[in-house]
Amino acid sequence: MTTFIRFILKYKCENSPYGDLAQDMLVDQELKPTWGYKTTKKYLICKNACDRVMKLLEELREKYKLSK
Repeated sequence: MTTFIRFILKYKCENSPYGDLAQDMLVDQELKPTWGYKTTKKYLICKNACDRVMKLLEELREKYKLSK
């Protein structure tokens, strides 16, 4: 099973809000591809991510759960 971060990174070539988030995550040197949802959420909160990013994260979490 792929990790949550790796699931998000699958959107990196998409021209969509998910793709924008994935591309931002791809260049973030502190973010680890082995992280799950909870660690990713805590990290984004600590980085003061905007409400839109947090909403996208929740949407992607639902997609991730459905992909299992």
